[in-house]
Amino acid sequence: MGVCMNQKTYENYIILLIGFAGTGKRTVGEALASETHFRFSHQHSWYDPILNLLGEDYKVWWEINEKGWEKLNAVRDVIFSTITDVCSPSSNFIISHEMIDKDPYHKILYNKVLDMVEKRHAHFLPIRLICEENELVKRVQAEDRKKYFKNRDAEFIRKRRHEHEVFRTNHPHEITIDTTHKSPDEVVKIIIEKLNSL
Repeated sequence: MGVCMNQKTYENYIILLIGFAGTGKRTVGEALASETHFRFSHQHSWYDPILNLLGEDYKVWWEINEKGWEKLNAVRDVIFSTITDVCSPSSNFIISHEMIDKDPYHKILYNKVLDMVEKRHAHFLPIRLICEENELVKRVQAEDRKKYFKNRDAEFIRKRRHEHEVFRTNHPHEITIDTTHKSPDEVVKIIIEKLNSL
């Protein structure tokens, strides 16, 4: 990494990284976890073992039936309940998930995160990651996304970006970071500065 800004001892923090596919949630989450020693839980680490049983690539998302969604939601809920009920009260977490406005599922997901924050009495920092369209399209077509069932459909991403915006939590600590021209180190530096100001 090389950020070397982690001068503070953290206890019972939850960071939520949200954004469109390709904005860097996983990359930033991994870099931030390395710098802060927070535990990182990415949506694909929950869902991919099930998706691997159902399909070959990201197109499986459009083929999932109601029973499939029930299983994906159950996995998500196990992750959240483990953080809430099992993990040490002093543990710190980074959770990342694609989230867009006007999506009722993402509103439900956010309320579940809030419930987890409230039950743990945790410090909470929601972070919206955004990115310019051309860079976003370039990123989603990267080969390394294949193994994670990540969306690689450039036209779908363009359409989504034109019709939606990244979910807004309206939480007083929420910040938005444009990752278009920033390295992961630069994004992590911004996040740590915000963490240290809470």
